Amino acid sequence: MAPADPAETAKAYRPAQGLKTYFAGTWSYLRLLDDRRLGTQGSLLGIASFRPDGEGLTYDERGRMVFAGSETTATRRYRYGFPEDLRASVRFADGRSFHEMDLRAGADRFRHDCPPDLYEGQCRLLSDNAWQLEWRVAGPRKDLRLTTVYCRFADPSNCF
Repeated sequence: MAPADPAETAKAYRPAQGLKTYFAGTWSYLRLLDDRRLGTQGSLLGIASFRPDGEGLTYDERGRMVFAGSETTATRRYRYGFPEDLRASVRFADGRSFHEMDLRAGADRFRHDCPPDLYEGQCRLLSDNAWQLEWRVAGPRKDLRLTTVYCRFADPSNCF
């Protein structure tokens, strides 16, 4: 995936503090799911938390997913390390590498190869209280677009 478009990053928010401080805490989120292969859309509404874990943060999310006519609970866990103030190294819960993010410009694009599928992502910081994460997943088994907006849970009225 190409580097973030400078016109896009010029509009992105740049936190004064490092990413560890920025992400720490609890966020509400809404994820829109678009399975283009199946022609089905859905959503996932939930709570995500970044808790201190050694020198990094553990990300846990739990939400209610409505997709293809059914409702279920969905969970996810990642481990975030911070090699620099505005860079993050994201790992799966089992320690495998997922992707790197460089948010010095307020936005970044990245990828994760998971043969036979390719995950291309983009993160964009929007304000002190909001950020967005998008994934495009393509391969012989998947054609997905996932768009998630996170709002700081303490006061969602201040998201934008």
